Amino acid sequence: MAGRAQRGAVQPRDIQVIGHELALKWDDNSEQFVSLETLRRFCPCAACMGEKDIFGTTYKPPERAYGGGAFELAALHPVGGYAVQPAWRDGHNTGIYSWEWLRRVAGAEAGMAGGGCDGHGPGHEHHQGHGQGHGHACGGGGRGGRPGGCGGH
Repeated sequence: MAGRAQRGAVQPRDIQVIGHELALKWDDNSEQFVSLETLRRFCPCAACMGEKDIFGTTYKPPERAYGGGAFELAALHPVGGYAVQPAWRDGHNTGIYSWEWLRRVAGAEAGMAGGGCDGHGPGHEHHQGHGQGHGHACGGGGRGGRPGGCGGH
C-alpha cells in the first residue's frame, strides 16, 4: 500500500485493522495504533473539518451526531503513494488521510494516553493567555483540530 511520493517522508510498510484500531508499521520500523473512532472524528475532508476561504477564514459545518457504523471501516483504499481513503460503514468516504495526517492523529492519540498536553484533545488550540501563549495547535481529542502533539509548553 505504500509508495515513495515524497522524498525523505516516512511511508507505511503495513496497515491493518485490528479490532477497533488501525495498526500502522512505518518504514522507519516504528509502529502506531490509532482507534477507528479517533480516525473518523479527525476525518480531514471539508464536510468534517471545514474549509478555508482565500482570507484564511475556516467555515465549519455544524456539529454532527455519529450514527451506527460511523466508527467501523468497510474498506481502506490507497490514494497514489501518499494517502489512504477510508470507506466507513455509515457511507462516509470523502476523507483522504495522508501519511503525515495519519502519523499526527496516531501521535496525538498516543500523547493523550500518556497524559500529554494538559489532557486536551487534538483540536485544542493554544491562544494568547493560555499556558505560555504559543498560539499553536496541539494533540488530543475534539473535532476540527489539527492533531500533531504538543512540544510548545
